[in-house]
Amino acid sequence: MKNILILLLLTLVSGSCGFNPIYGSKDNSFEILEVDNLSTNRSSIFIEKTIKSISNRNSIKKFKVQFNYDEKIVVVLKDKKGNPSKNKININVDLNVKDENEKLIINKVFTREFGYDVQSNKFKMKQYEKNIKESLINEVSRDIVFLLTTIK
Repeated sequence: MKNILILLLLTLVSGSCGFNPIYGSKDNSFEILEVDNLSTNRSSIFIEKTIKSISNRNSIKKFKVQFNYDEKIVVVLKDKKGNPSKNKININVDLNVKDENEKLIINKVFTREFGYDVQSNKFKMKQYEKNIKESLINEVSRDIVFLLTTIK
């Protein structure tokens, strides 16, 4: 009975600790006026939606964002027969942030890469590559959001 009471008390105390989401749009001090996506594929659209989701319409600072998404799969190593045995996925996002008067504030390139062994099962290989791309795109998106939230 004593343990249950202590557990209940700890739950109530820790439950009201003031948790707020880090990237909530209500607390951001900027508005994204325009997102210019120079490449139109599923991955770049995901990044575009992520950038738009952090915009706060009631802010004083206003930005225009332009980015170009590029992705490559490069053969790193081949076996004796000439078949690829090791690949690398490169993802690059070239980001330009401008103020509402078109003055360049930041120009930054985000690069992520991941090396992996080629599998013989083509279906599993495509699924594995898809998972790797999603993970790398999430990392780049988080980095972009962090950069935007730290602009003074």
